[in-house]
Amino acid sequence: MSISISATRSIEIFFSYAHKDEELKNELVKHLSILKRQGVITAWHDREITAGTEWAGEIDTHLNAAGVILLLISSDFLASDYCYDIELVQAMKRHATGEACVIPVILREVDWKGAVFGKLQALPKNADPVASWVNRDQAFADVAKGIRKAVEELKQQPTPQAISQFSSSFIEIEEELNANDLEILTELLIRSGRAEYSARKALCIKAGIEPNQLGFLRQSTDTDFALELINYLHSIDDKQALFKMCKELEVVFKRGKYAADLEKVKSKLNS
Repeated sequence: MSISISATRSIEIFFSYAHKDEELKNELVKHLSILKRQGVITAWHDREITAGTEWAGEIDTHLNAAGVILLLISSDFLASDYCYDIELVQAMKRHATGEACVIPVILREVDWKGAVFGKLQALPKNADPVASWVNRDQAFADVAKGIRKAVEELKQQPTPQAISQFSSSFIEIEEELNANDLEILTELLIRSGRAEYSARKALCIKAGIEPNQLGFLRQSTDTDFALELINYLHSIDDKQALFKMCKELEVVFKRGKYAADLEKVKSKLNS
């Protein structure tokens, strides 16, 4: 799991934020100006979209190209279906596979514990919301320093080595489960029928998960739900729930290739 970046190339930073936080986002952009002038980073947010451009496609392009993804956290961010269910999901997938480094920046006071990004190191210092600082310039300066440090660490890791401290919450599980393992679990979950809407709550309960805490429980398709669930459990490093899910899938896949694939994943979780 690594992010391969040239030591001289600028790293693109993607801002995922709610438009009600645009004023705070703009202040953060200004505090990153010196990094832009030094050629360390380039910054992109949806206000960069030009007239006549298909906005969703443009956002996807930059979200999938960024080396660092900033989540500007507030009540409006958590309430935004697009921020939480689309941008955040894709950001966490890229973070889990080592393609990008995701950094939560707490803008305003809100209960974000238990969110899919909850185990990531947040900025500013002590995850104190920017809006609660007496001097907001100090808060944003602290955020900028944290981003600079993360970018410098990324630039020093051109080969598959330990990645930035902001990605450290994924190191342990990534040493055991790789992207292929997650794809196997997702595929088997779909094939088993346990991802069907009528079976989802029972699956979660058997895996030891409180279904009412999952905002994606009502995803429209089995595939969407399976992807969300596997990536969520992976992101919070809940090996016990993943192991219980494997045991549940064993009931369906008792022999053959699927059973062998499932056993390999289960053995990693049980190691």
